[in-house]
This record gives sequence, structure tokens and C-alpha cells, in this order.
Amino acid sequence: MQTKDQGHKLLAEYFFYEIYGTTYDSFQSHSVSKESMMTYAKILLACVNGDGEISELERDWVMGAFLARGCPKEWVQELEDLNPDINDLSLDSSWTMSDRLGILYNALKACDVDGTASGEREAIYKAAKVMDVPQEKVEQLEAIYQEEKELKSKLMEVIGKDWFHLVA
Repeated sequence: MQTKDQGHKLLAEYFFYEIYGTTYDSFQSHSVSKESMMTYAKILLACVNGDGEISELERDWVMGAFLARGCPKEWVQELEDLNPDINDLSLDSSWTMSDRLGILYNALKACDVDGTASGEREAIYKAAKVMDVPQEKVEQLEAIYQEEKELKSKLMEVIGKDWFHLVA
């Protein structure tokens, strides 16, 4: 992945440490094709579209996530008008099981931005089936995501929301 400017790299550094506990530079040792990243994004959009609608919050989350991953702005702008259907998915044959699980985990997060609808959950399970991911693994991802949400909620109880005034 290549970034266009220092600000983009800083965003990617923050994102990779915050989400994965490691640096962006550690991920730059391999190159990710535009086709692979766009397929990934289409899967996320198809999952959030599982309820028949991609909300503005959902699309913004997906686009922001790909910017934060270091994708060029031009790639991300192509996502503005996409409305992929879960039945029309294609996969990158080079994806490992780890890649597929990561995509599904991020699909759970993207769908939850405006509240996961049953159609979106069904779309995630359908995507998992297409990606040859066992249902048990998706259930594990759902449980982990719920734990993550609970921990964030506990953190907000401790910190409180008053500190939000420090957010630009």
C-alpha cells in the first residue's frame, strides 16, 4: 500500500496500532493490490447492504476504514456509489483463512455502526459460506466483537463522555 502524504501515513500508523496492536510499517512489507482491496471493500459493503440499504454511517465507516488502512484516496472514492449484492461476491484466491476471518470481523463492525439488522447478519454468514469459513468461526468472531463492545462501554463508564470536548 502506498500513501500519498505524511498525514495519511500518520493516520495509518494510528489505525494499525489501535486496531491490531502493531505498526503500519510492519504491514508495508507486503504489497496489496487495488483489486484485492476493492474486493474486500465490496464484501463489507455487500454485508452492510444485507438489509437492503447502505446507510451513510455504514458507507462512511467503510470508506474511513480503508483510508485509515493506507489506501489511496482515489481508491476509496470509488466506493461512494457501490451497492454490491451479497449474491454477486467474488473472492481473491490468495486470501488466507486469517484474511477471511479479518474481513468478516470488520464486516461485523461495519454492520453495527447503525445497529446490525438481521439481513446484515445473514449477509455476513452468507459471505462466510462463500469464503469457506466455518459457521463456528463466525460465531467466535461475534462473541469476541461483543466482548470488545462491552469493554469499550466499561471504559466509557470510567472515563465519562466529558472528555469528548478534547476531540477535534
